[in-house]
Amino acid sequence: MGLNTRLFNQHVILETNNSTERIFPEVPEVDDPAYWRRMDALIAHSDRLRAIDANEAMPEALKTAAKVPVYGAMAVGIVQLFLGPVKRTGSYDHAADPKALVY
Repeated sequence: MGLNTRLFNQHVILETNNSTERIFPEVPEVDDPAYWRRMDALIAHSDRLRAIDANEAMPEALKTAAKVPVYGAMAVGIVQLFLGPVKRTGSYDHAADPKALVY
């Protein structure tokens, strides 16, 4: 199909973030280049896990051992994303205003 999955995934994340800005008081700061570097690193770790699984010459016990540091790096990356910069939208402030509610 010729689809660039990285660009498509970025588009989906950006659009989702734009939508959630209307609902939540804070959203991830996806305009921060560090956000995308961390996402790319998670994809690279995932690729590494697939490569380990695909290695038929490696015994299962060794595969498991090889995956441990990759899972650790992924956990660190996820925490970094979670604790990364946020964009304050103020949506919660508007939702707390009874006059702003529409029935």
